[in-house]
Amino acid sequence: MVTLRAIRRAGVNRPVVRAADGAEVLAYLRREGEHVAAARPALILLDLNLPVQDGRRVLADIKQDPALALLPVIVLSTSRQPRDLEYCYTHRVNAYLHKPVDLQRFYAMIAALCEFWLTYVLTCDTNL
Repeated sequence: MVTLRAIRRAGVNRPVVRAADGAEVLAYLRREGEHVAAARPALILLDLNLPVQDGRRVLADIKQDPALALLPVIVLSTSRQPRDLEYCYTHRVNAYLHKPVDLQRFYAMIAALCEFWLTYVLTCDTNL
């Protein structure tokens, strides 16, 4: 919820979809079940500690699926563990960001992330 608040504070006027767990993330991206009409996201913000299917597995599944591999994925994590960074970059995450503890710094980080990825970066996914 804090991340959603930060995105809104950053002035993002695009739809934001939140998934409850890793399985729902993949169902949404693959347009399965109730997500059959889901729009492709311009950006995926991924937490590593998702229930049901953790973010590491979600990242690997996204990047191994030819239909999803080009979607930009940014990991937001409290972990600074070298094994987490190595895993994510090995599985082609676009960026790995450490969540600041200070709320104002977190808001500033999300604002910068949104401005950069949603304003300046061109993506390869023609379904956006």
